[in-house]
Amino acid sequence: GDMDLACSTLSAAVQAAKQIGLEPIISAGDAVQMAVDRIEDARARNESIGIPSGMPELDKIIGGFVAGELTILGARPSIGKSVVGAEIAQRIAEAGRQVLFVSLEMTNEQLGQRFASRKAGISLNDLRDCKVDTVKIARLRQAACEIREIGLHLWSQPNTSLQSLRAAASICRAQHGLDIVVVDYLGLLSHPGEKTYERITQISRGLKLMAMELDVPFLVLVQLNRNADGKQPTLADIRDSGAIEQDADLVMFLHRERRDSKEALLDIAKFRNGAIGEIALRFEGEYASATDLLEVNWSPTR
Repeated sequence: GDMDLACSTLSAAVQAAKQIGLEPIISAGDAVQMAVDRIEDARARNESIGIPSGMPELDKIIGGFVAGELTILGARPSIGKSVVGAEIAQRIAEAGRQVLFVSLEMTNEQLGQRFASRKAGISLNDLRDCKVDTVKIARLRQAACEIREIGLHLWSQPNTSLQSLRAAASICRAQHGLDIVVVDYLGLLSHPGEKTYERITQISRGLKLMAMELDVPFLVLVQLNRNADGKQPTLADIRDSGAIEQDADLVMFLHRERRDSKEALLDIAKFRNGAIGEIALRFEGEYASATDLLEVNWSPTR
């Protein structure tokens, strides 16, 4: 009868939607139930919904990185965005999560040096010049053992496309699980297009869609232009670079007055789901480390 026809028509429509990749239409009640379930699960584990960055003062403001959301960490050249990105990646992995750190400008060995420097408390200069005695060698070996035990996965691939990045994230998820992706940095992703503005716009949109499809947070580093070097960056500094601000759920800027300064400011300039604010960081570039100023027990030679 009419009911059978309606049911078969509906079934055909659902199948057609699945084939072309359309998400199902659900009731608002189902969406609310999904949100409540996630909150209850997090509460049962005594956690927030987001994945904590491991920096307590930052987590007080943002509550953690949320699945499906795109976070941008912007800084001018040589200010230390890679150090802060790697610091957050390592802290999240040390807390038991599976992290994919994607570098488009450093080799795996260079990344290894940075993570070893931070973990062992030995300066990068000493590592590069091989100025290490037997005591430091022992600390490096211990650092290697400890880092091997955490879920920090590195993928170093210059000239990577969005499609290759998505494939790498999918492989990491299948092999190890995947809780967050950190990309260093957006401007080095390749994408067809002659005009920089259009290319960056397509990349930032692609990254936001990828975060939503994979249902994991993406922390993506962005290099700001050198204009107004020395001044604290603002959202205006990324508006010239494409529609990054529109796609991002959270935008943070790293600022240091001078490139040799040990003090840095992390400015939460846009937060779609909360308040904005600033936190002070102690920056230890020679140890590839950054930390909240309030973490009084922290030391690069711990």
